[in-house]
Amino acid sequence: STRIHEAGGVAVIEQQFLPSVGAGRQSVELTLGALYHTLCLALGPDWKPRSVSFMHPPPASLAWHRSILGGNLLFSQDYNGIALSSADMDVPLHTADPGMRQQMRQLVREDLGGGKLSICDEVEQLITALLPTGRCSADQVALHLGVDRRTVHRRLAAQGTGFVELLDRIRHEQAQRLMGYGDRKLSDIAPLLGFSSLSAFSRWRRNQQARSASKD
Repeated sequence: STRIHEAGGVAVIEQQFLPSVGAGRQSVELTLGALYHTLCLALGPDWKPRSVSFMHPPPASLAWHRSILGGNLLFSQDYNGIALSSADMDVPLHTADPGMRQQMRQLVREDLGGGKLSICDEVEQLITALLPTGRCSADQVALHLGVDRRTVHRRLAAQGTGFVELLDRIRHEQAQRLMGYGDRKLSDIAPLLGFSSLSAFSRWRRNQQARSASKD
């Protein structure tokens, strides 16, 4: 799956691998190579990342890696992913090379997993990835999937759910996890869940608690 973190003007697109797939060196390098290509399509051939990070140690020769990924390579890191300027994340997808959307869809569907994900799985992964960016919406999810918003709503309805329901569930799960760390302030958690302010996060929490109480 894909997670995006932003802080201090730097965005990190982190690739996390399913346990069944594993995080073998070749799988990691091929996935980051595909992600690098996707970003080049979106941002132009002259774009360069801040860094490309791998959890595994460096190989004997870096010639192949540098020819594909450039020279800003870091190994033995605590994540697999690509760091870029936060400003690069503001480039509208609809102005990018048409091939970029197909590349993004392939990454989101996790082809390495050996099976096509359902529309619910795809939307859940995109919500998880987009939440920390503050740009998580049905329109953005539809854009990443290469369809319009109505199509997303219709397909989710056919599965007995909706975008808001998935968004609230993922926010709840993420909130529970983040609040489980005692040193996390609510003001730090709010933007990670896509809220523009602590007050917006607090209102959402109250609404969720009220809904839960009404069901009991």
